[in-house]
Amino acid sequence: MKIVLPDFDHIWAKSRVGKATSGETLVSHTQRVLANVVALHARMPELDQLSQMPRFWSRMALAAVLHDVGKCAGGFQKMLRGNGEFPFRHEVLSAAFLPWLLDNDPHQDLPWVAAGILSHHKDFSILERDFPPGCDWEEPPLSDSLEQVALDLDEEFFHLAPKMVLYGLLPLLKGCLLLASNERFILPASDGTFDRSTFPGFARRALDAYAQLVVRLRKEDARSSAALAGRFTRGVLILADHAGSAWQAFAKLESLASPAIMARVLDLPPPAKTGDEVYAHQTHASETPGCAVLVAPTGSGKTEAALLWAAANGRQTVGNPPLFYVLPYQASLNAMRSRLGERFGDDRVVLQHSRALQALYRQLLDRGYTPGEAKNQAEREINLGRLHVAPVRILTPYQLLRGAFQLRGHEAIWTDCAGGRIVFDEIHAYDPSRLGMILALLEHMVRDLTVNVLVMSATLPSILKEILNEKLNRPTPIIATTKAYEAFRRHRLCLKAADLLDEETILEIHQKARRGLAVMVVATTVQRAQQMWETLNAVSNGEIPVELLHGKFCSRDRFKKEQWLLQQVSTRNAGKRKNPLILVATQVVEVSLDVDFDVLFTDPAPLEALLQRFGRVNRGRRYRERDVIVLTEIPKGCPVYSKTLIEKALQQLVPLDGHMVDEAKIQLLLDAVYSGSVSDWWRDEVLKAAEAFKSEVLSNLYAFETDERLEEKFCEMFDGQEVLPMDLCDEYIRLNQEEPLHTQSLLVSVSNRQFWRLRKEHLLEKVDQHLWGVRVPYDSRFGLQLQRELLRETG
Repeated sequence: MKIVLPDFDHIWAKSRVGKATSGETLVSHTQRVLANVVALHARMPELDQLSQMPRFWSRMALAAVLHDVGKCAGGFQKMLRGNGEFPFRHEVLSAAFLPWLLDNDPHQDLPWVAAGILSHHKDFSILERDFPPGCDWEEPPLSDSLEQVALDLDEEFFHLAPKMVLYGLLPLLKGCLLLASNERFILPASDGTFDRSTFPGFARRALDAYAQLVVRLRKEDARSSAALAGRFTRGVLILADHAGSAWQAFAKLESLASPAIMARVLDLPPPAKTGDEVYAHQTHASETPGCAVLVAPTGSGKTEAALLWAAANGRQTVGNPPLFYVLPYQASLNAMRSRLGERFGDDRVVLQHSRALQALYRQLLDRGYTPGEAKNQAEREINLGRLHVAPVRILTPYQLLRGAFQLRGHEAIWTDCAGGRIVFDEIHAYDPSRLGMILALLEHMVRDLTVNVLVMSATLPSILKEILNEKLNRPTPIIATTKAYEAFRRHRLCLKAADLLDEETILEIHQKARRGLAVMVVATTVQRAQQMWETLNAVSNGEIPVELLHGKFCSRDRFKKEQWLLQQVSTRNAGKRKNPLILVATQVVEVSLDVDFDVLFTDPAPLEALLQRFGRVNRGRRYRERDVIVLTEIPKGCPVYSKTLIEKALQQLVPLDGHMVDEAKIQLLLDAVYSGSVSDWWRDEVLKAAEAFKSEVLSNLYAFETDERLEEKFCEMFDGQEVLPMDLCDEYIRLNQEEPLHTQSLLVSVSNRQFWRLRKEHLLEKVDQHLWGVRVPYDSRFGLQLQRELLRETG
């Protein structure tokens, strides 16, 4: 008897979008999700080895094919067409087909495939709550039982869905490269019947298999191969489904698999042919597989070296995993996104931080996009970042730490990182406690997820190198040559026994600017920077532009300031500079902008911070030497840096007063600072934080669940608050009506401590459901004028 196949085009997986006459069909969506699973296999083929599960990819293929078949239910189809709600979880209906298909399940595929299907939307605890074991088979059926679900489903579902599985979805697996070569095409048992009477038993078998798997995995070490298999199972299905729903595919970048191609993209000579000893560290990086530590002077092409290293590792791997470029500050992230976007293409590079949308929008406007085009492209890139499809990510370490703290979607983060390449720039910028967490995270990624990491900095104490050697499994050192350090000798150190705010210092700063120099002044706190700006502004009296930059400006005003600075003192424009200026800043200028000043005046600080500030002077080596002036009086009431580290830094600088700073001897200076009791204290703080992170966070990391306790801990540790200065409230209301995308550019970041202090003093008020306004003065030149005790913070 000939089987008449139904037409499946009327079964949708997604509602219609815009002016479309119909939604996306279930077969089409499933085909796209399966294609994404295949693409993820091409990107990260070693997930089966990491999880010690030879059938991993076969299981993921079957889960992809069946994950949405429950949407065949008539009620779900009506909901997609805008008619009412559907009360049941479609993934539970989908999973019910697994026992029907797998029959005796000789390979024990059921628990893992069921886990992939049942977890691709909701946490395990939600399904366990909605369908608790033991609630079935009561008379009359309980309202939340699977028997009641079967009674409430339409007859058409039981007639159509099995045929959809057999003739619409399973044929997609024919020829699928993910299936083991000896696997036969899956078919239900010859006497198997899928109908209203058998559905509860099939669904319960799938739910119980999933529950038993979750219970078993919770008894495993959180970093075991079985636990990784759980993370990857949910992660692959989430990544494939979300990208498929957005009609996106997982992209790759050819230059990330070839140092020669990367060199061409970066306009560098081929790595093997360059004989320039000044940039020999770039050639070394292009030949270095595995983890590495790069130390080279500021301005010596470390970014190019990092990209060549990434390409070298891409050449070594069997897949095409993404590149994660990690930086500490939003301004440096924004600049790197602009730089790499121009090289690799906007669709291949995504920016990931809390204000990325506004930063991208401004960059695109600056490049000639219309407001509408810029808005659409910026929003598209943000969505690409959430979907993990772009091959290059520019992000903060906290985006990676979200996975460790078991925030929503953490399995997708871990899966996306597996086998990847991470460039960790400016690692000196983190305090010991956060550095410890970051190093513990990197250690887990290197040892358990085969991630390759490049750590780079211009300043790396030997004590940190020793810890990196342990955590990164003996990384290859890449050190700039003696000739490179000689070429970058460009600063003459001057120590001045005074306070930065002294009248004599202020007059000297003004005189330097009057002689036509671009002067950078770095203060330890926002309060001191604001005081300095006010005083210099009064002294200058409009004769010389005096600009202020710190972390208490809204992003719109800060972006304008940064763009003006780049026009005036960008390294690329150094030869064109004509007008003198003074910039007063906090440490935000250390690693944020590619700027080139003529002279520096700075508060005392730890040696690493001072060296980063030096690197913003004579960066393009336009002159044989330029002065970097360090004031030696440590400001009172500024608990930003360790006083001991500042004092030891000054001790090491005293013999160099009046002399050229020899970049080749920086290592000796750093090691002298981090010696004795300071070394012991610093090492203990870092390792203590790393061990605490392992025991309190990583050891509690399990798949199929979000940990609200850890989520709260994450927010306490890393999340500041964004507030709206009430002086900008009218503008906020107007923009919210006319151009909502611009509203976020009016917000100012404050720390959690500052936020709660403002709230205690009744200086906050609700602007809307999710936003607080702050009643303290704000203007575009000065920034947020917090009380003095609240401004004694770096930034």
